[in-house]
Amino acid sequence: WIPPSERSAPPGPIRSALEFVGLLPQSDDDHLVKRVIGLPGDHVVCCDKAGHLTINGVSIDESGYLFQGTEAADNEPFDVVVPAGHLFVLGDHRYVSGDSSRHLPSQGAFVPESLVTGRAVAVIWPPSEAKVLHIPSAFAHIPPGRVPPPIGVVTAQSGDTQ
Repeated sequence: WIPPSERSAPPGPIRSALEFVGLLPQSDDDHLVKRVIGLPGDHVVCCDKAGHLTINGVSIDESGYLFQGTEAADNEPFDVVVPAGHLFVLGDHRYVSGDSSRHLPSQGAFVPESLVTGRAVAVIWPPSEAKVLHIPSAFAHIPPGRVPPPIGVVTAQSGDTQ
């Protein structure tokens, strides 16, 4: 999802050494941090009448982690079923994030699980925003999805879906 023109130059020798020993995070421009919203077989819909995502029919209150900016919501409604071996991801800066919702209606909206390199566990920069990242309780009551289809199901929407 990152165009080659937006990648930065390789780090210098000091930064490379500090990255190698783990004192600095990798400066590669080929990693994105996104929130996993849908697992294989999950049915994810944006949005219900209250403006919330639903996952497998359960409305999710994301107010605990979504960035509350002043931008107008420009996400188009969507209705997807995540295929086998893939994830559906959204950014916490939802309305300006290059995430799965920006890559609909193509199968490019679904990220292969094999491309996931790890789980974000903390925010360290800027120091004023430092915190440990936990799995939000909003996801605790999501029922299991259906048997995942071999390819994703993307249904075009023109308004509220619930």
